[in-house]
Amino acid sequence: MRPLLICFASLMLPIGHALAAGAMESRQVLRSRTIAVEAEIKDGRLRERYLAMRDGTWVEVATADSAEGLGPVSVMGGSGAMAGTVRAVTLSDGVLTEEFVLGEHRVIRKFSIEGDGPWLRVVTRLEPSGRLSLHRLCDRIKFSHGADWSYSPSVGGFNPDAQYKAPLILVQADRTALGIVPDVASLHREELERCNHALDLDVPGGPALAVGFMPARLASHSVYAMDGIRTWTADGSVENAYYVLVTASAVPGQAYREAVGLHWERFGRAQQAQAAAQQTGTDARYRSLSLWDDWREMVWKQESPQMWLSVPLGDGTIGGGVRTRRWGPGPSVYLSSWFNTLRTSYGMALYARRSGNAELLKLARQSVELALKAPGRDGAFKCIAVPMPGGSPTVWAAGDGSGASTKGGFLGYDMCWTGYWLLKWRAADLPGNEGILPRCRQLAQFMINWQMKDGMLPTRFAEDGSVQEELSRTVKAETGPVALFLLELYAQDKNAEYLEAARKGLAFLESEVVPKRQWYDYETFWSCNRFSPGLMSAPANGRPTTWR
Repeated sequence: MRPLLICFASLMLPIGHALAAGAMESRQVLRSRTIAVEAEIKDGRLRERYLAMRDGTWVEVATADSAEGLGPVSVMGGSGAMAGTVRAVTLSDGVLTEEFVLGEHRVIRKFSIEGDGPWLRVVTRLEPSGRLSLHRLCDRIKFSHGADWSYSPSVGGFNPDAQYKAPLILVQADRTALGIVPDVASLHREELERCNHALDLDVPGGPALAVGFMPARLASHSVYAMDGIRTWTADGSVENAYYVLVTASAVPGQAYREAVGLHWERFGRAQQAQAAAQQTGTDARYRSLSLWDDWREMVWKQESPQMWLSVPLGDGTIGGGVRTRRWGPGPSVYLSSWFNTLRTSYGMALYARRSGNAELLKLARQSVELALKAPGRDGAFKCIAVPMPGGSPTVWAAGDGSGASTKGGFLGYDMCWTGYWLLKWRAADLPGNEGILPRCRQLAQFMINWQMKDGMLPTRFAEDGSVQEELSRTVKAETGPVALFLLELYAQDKNAEYLEAARKGLAFLESEVVPKRQWYDYETFWSCNRFSPGLMSAPANGRPTTWR
């Protein structure tokens, strides 16, 4: 996704002008009370307009046109774009149909309105006369306004089917919005093995939204780009099915809620009956595992003890957790916001208690000991432990809050996430919880002492415990997990200071983070792509937005 355009010109047209059928038989209009699609053949080319009703007036939301004569349809062969001719536009029984010819090949495109709107369902069907070498088959629609904000599951805007967890691309300007959701129920493994299905959001190029079969390549870790070289072969009909959101009456900044409803209505509820089957492992070791208790038996009773790493503590006791190898001179145990063995051990302890496994419960307690006795100062503590061979002291580091692990100083997000799971352990009345409140009280006081006047709870600290304010403001959304920790502590220890600090933190998020969309996750920055957290410091409306 490229930088946003910051303008909004309301294109509002009288109903009669916007939707007049006119004398030309080549113009057809599919409409409900709330949305409409107008398709017109003019000068041998197809032009589309997408409209939505607002306060008795039709508002143009989007358009589609192309130099190849195929309206929104783009067919790229192995040697370049394939030009075509529109043959007909017809309307029958609530279905708008467009027909194109590309030499000896044919494309049929059909629209229907879901209920009374605001969703359209579109199916573009390529019918090749024989085997056809293709680069891509996709539809592209252009938003008629400058976007106030945009949404793509991945930074960069290109989202192949590997990222179809809750697939949506969306642009919104005030109350007007355009979005695309692929019909994932129509996609099949053999099609996706042939060529990726993808969503592509190009903000400065329209803004324009594209959907269809487009080959993908890995650009950087979890970020993809279109593969401009790879081709694939269609030896039969190919269907690109998707839903289009067309609205001029959405709550500003919240048109995505329409997609949440569609996801559940069309896909989520229908798949719940297959939930157990979908939990079955695909690796040879896990193919017999379907229900959650099957997985608990494998993960906690078998694999976690096998991967356990004991950590000698300063008072001569032993802590421990499931090992990882990310930072330091050897295997380590992490208590970070990204990888937190205490969270794993909390689940393991609940399972051990329920199943009467005393040895497993004893093992899980080692993670609590590790969190309670991690060294630090003034209530802050380290969140990475690396035990050393030969009786040498354990090496400690700050945490993993930036994806690359941090040795020096202290990380507020990591500490507070660990504190939160300590409190969950105590709330469950699991054994070994006697030292949890003292540790959490000290951490809370440390965080509150550094709270800024505007309510931000900084999360980056030097080795001497002093705050690194500039760096903290770069990741100011981390105020959220600190507030979560304080609220959980207040639920168990009624100190009004915790509640007041949490409220100030939430007010800061409400005024300085949420409306400006200056939040992020680890896939947005750090290890997972080429973007730096400085992107979040750009002007509020000059930046793409990613949620996960």
